[in-house]
Amino acid sequence: MPGAGGVPKRVLCLANATPLDARPGECATGSGDPGGPCAHPSDLWSRTAANRTACGRVPCWVGRINRLRKKLGLRCQQVRRFTITTDSTHALPVAENVLAQTFVATRPNETWVTDLTYVPTTEGWLYLAGIKDLFTCEVVGHAMGARMTTALVSQALGAAVRAKHPRPGLIHHADRGSQYCAQAYQDQLRQCGMTASMSRRGNCYDNAPMESFWGTLKNELVHHRRFETRE
Repeated sequence: MPGAGGVPKRVLCLANATPLDARPGECATGSGDPGGPCAHPSDLWSRTAANRTACGRVPCWVGRINRLRKKLGLRCQQVRRFTITTDSTHALPVAENVLAQTFVATRPNETWVTDLTYVPTTEGWLYLAGIKDLFTCEVVGHAMGARMTTALVSQALGAAVRAKHPRPGLIHHADRGSQYCAQAYQDQLRQCGMTASMSRRGNCYDNAPMESFWGTLKNELVHHRRFETRE
């Protein structure tokens, strides 16, 4: 997510780039961790008197960060506008919102959230179905294809079940898309002993963990790139 001025809150480590004002083996924030962000990265971009990090060793003012970014040729990647892809205008049965925005799980394979997204290519859309475990934040299953079908989301669910072997009672939360409401998919959930849960109509916040994951994935790996094929 962007911070003030549209600058990402995640701070890139500049330890391996030279020449720099940062000390060898440190990121420019002074956290001392070449692979990790500053403890308070959002402070870097605040144009106030509190515009320094809490790391305690190397103060990072906006001017310095801008100068280092310019020297290294770094630029910010902006988050693109969210596009609604769910088609809930169907007559298929809809499950209750069992999850009810309770996004805190107590163990692995207790709650899974799932959704569909798309990636543009020169061949056309590449559709991606993913399933995320709320406890581990791991994507436990996924599938990709040229069409946004029930078979695609069923393939992702099958991959997740084979990988994790969840116990009966797992809460499976999705939106009201026709793929997830389809009889074949609901039968698959029942065979696996899962409890179906669905978002309220037009409320993306009910599936916020999965929506957030798609946003991060696209901003870091999809946007600002061009894919020639779906492969």
